[in-house]
Amino acid sequence: SSDREAIQGITVYDDAVARPTSAGRYTSHPNVGDLLLGTAVWGKDTSVIYGANNESTGFDFYVLPVTSAGIPGATIVDYAGAASGFGGRIHFDNTTCYFYGDNGPVRDPSTVKPVGTFSTSGVMVPDGSIGKAFFAAPTYGSTPIGTITSYDINHFTPINSILFPNVVGSTQRLIRWGTNGLAFNATNTTYGTTTTTTGKIYILSGSFVQ
Repeated sequence: SSDREAIQGITVYDDAVARPTSAGRYTSHPNVGDLLLGTAVWGKDTSVIYGANNESTGFDFYVLPVTSAGIPGATIVDYAGAASGFGGRIHFDNTTCYFYGDNGPVRDPSTVKPVGTFSTSGVMVPDGSIGKAFFAAPTYGSTPIGTITSYDINHFTPINSILFPNVVGSTQRLIRWGTNGLAFNATNTTYGTTTTTTGKIYILSGSFVQ
């Protein structure tokens, strides 16, 4: 995420048509001190978006109700400090109804209280329907890049790991697909007279995901 993304905020679209009311840092939201949406996800349905401030030490957690007009600023709820410890993106799981951070913490959005913590970090994706959460190793530390570890989503304990060899660059996003699939992408940036960014997508399917 970046400060530019936080300033731009969120606009809801129906196909290619934007709903008129957007939520951004400089729009009117009387219940929010400074709307810094560094990361945001849909909730259980299309009536709510959850966001987190990972741009400043305010560590706000936001609840943004969504209407047919868009996101009314007056209805946004700001829980200052509730996103403390959330680095990277947040993710919402429709089965557990919790939200998850890339660096391990888990909270209940209805109370914003901690539920648990995975003792790991890296880009992740939860899937409560199969009782697992998956983390791709970060670009630092002793775990090789390209390692994906599955965790028990209810007990926050590791289950198994798999290694993609020869992954180049840093992992950016990890997603679930189908009934037994995972995919992640990695980018590698070379700086010189020009800046060149390259990368690959890595795809996995099989019993590791089930």
